[in-house]
Amino acid sequence: MCFRRFCTFRQTQALSAVKILSGLVLLAGLVFSLPGRGFFPLASQRLHAQENSRVQPADGTIPPTAPSRFLPILLSQRPVECPPPNGCALPDVDVLNGLAVHPTTGILYVTSRDNDRLLALQPTTLAVLASVPTGDQPWGVAVDERNGHVYVSNFGSGDVWIYDATTLALRAVVPVGEEPTLVATLPERNTALVLLHKNSRVAVIEEMAKTLDLPSGGSGPAGIAVDRLRSQAYVNHRDSGHFATVRFTGSSWQTRSNLLLDDGRRLFAVAYDPVIQRLYAHYQAETGQWFVDTWKPEPWPALWGHEATVAVPSSGNVGSPQIGGAGLAVNPATGLLYTANTADRSVSVVASGGATLVDTLATGEDPFAVAADGTANRVYIGLREPGRLIVLQ
Repeated sequence: MCFRRFCTFRQTQALSAVKILSGLVLLAGLVFSLPGRGFFPLASQRLHAQENSRVQPADGTIPPTAPSRFLPILLSQRPVECPPPNGCALPDVDVLNGLAVHPTTGILYVTSRDNDRLLALQPTTLAVLASVPTGDQPWGVAVDERNGHVYVSNFGSGDVWIYDATTLALRAVVPVGEEPTLVATLPERNTALVLLHKNSRVAVIEEMAKTLDLPSGGSGPAGIAVDRLRSQAYVNHRDSGHFATVRFTGSSWQTRSNLLLDDGRRLFAVAYDPVIQRLYAHYQAETGQWFVDTWKPEPWPALWGHEATVAVPSSGNVGSPQIGGAGLAVNPATGLLYTANTADRSVSVVASGGATLVDTLATGEDPFAVAADGTANRVYIGLREPGRLIVLQ
């Protein structure tokens, strides 16, 4: 039988089936690639994307990339729900150390420390799109959406492995120095900054090579957050109580020590909200209690302004191998701050500006890493030892 809509002349049954299938694919708007182990959306695609409605400041803060929309590759696929407390198990993950979200595709990248793996996960089904080897003891992971690279810092092997963000093909292995922990990207400068725990340094990777390293501005760098508008990063120091800024000025990189807190606190993670231009700092006080501070960072040599402090549950004790303090992230869609309270087995939600604790959610064992997808309004919580993932949406 020949349908007028599809043919003028009589066609074979096989040809009709091909045309009907092609029409359905076109109707669904499906554009995909098949690199090796799974489907990857192209960079311009996005599942269930939502516009970021938060108002940007008038001084030129970089707005989020406007997403496009498409239907799932398989119409029968449904989002996986991974609510607290235990979320979902992740295959091939043995000690979940790091999380990062691609701001355009929404793909989630996970580092698995004890079996030296990097995974790419489809954001709604959590299907493993690719799983590849890393260096020894992968720690931090970060995405540069402009050059299409994913960076993984490997604590044990002293290097950063750079991957193609779409296929996870290995592009370069860059030696950076002893004990790299966290890595952050400045896409506008095609640069990655890497914290080196040993000797308290910051390695600078430009293009795909280390160009220099700098003093971190204190002792024991523990957290890093980037300010893309000003081409700089803020660094916390657990051992010395320093805040420092690593920035590109004129034709060179430099480090400035901005603030010293000599009250015995131990600084851990930092997170920056570019919309309100505030820096959040997670720390353990000398008393053993845990807090999050809100600061208004100012260009050197101006003094920073302290604006708020909120108490949060415990992330453990300094010296414990299971201490947390690493999970801190702002959801760009809402401005809410999320902190993983490792010892308490919970996640706290703090209002924008840092003055009010909105809620504390019970989790399973060892919440450690946090990442936020502002376009999809989704927050990921990684449970370290169990290798599980909680999705808040």
